[in-house]
Amino acid sequence: MDYSCRNTIIQNMRDFGCDNNTIDEFMKCYNTEDHIGQKRILDSFRRKLISELHRKQVEIDLLDYLVYQLTKCNCGTGKNHRKR
Repeated sequence: MDYSCRNTIIQNMRDFGCDNNTIDEFMKCYNTEDHIGQKRILDSFRRKLISELHRKQVEIDLLDYLVYQLTKCNCGTGKNHRKR
């Protein structure tokens, strides 16, 4: 096994957010040339990332809606608040 290739794979997996358990599981498959296992692990992690992305998109949409509502009613701009 090419040591440089192994390190590149591990670094790439860390870069896209894999934890040590996922990397270890993947590398076991890599070492035994279990390509189906490798694909299964990567597909599972990809689904996890997409799910997180969708949750974050909902949060962004909610934030944008709040900004829209504040702009629409001038809330939070100080225009409707009395000075003390």
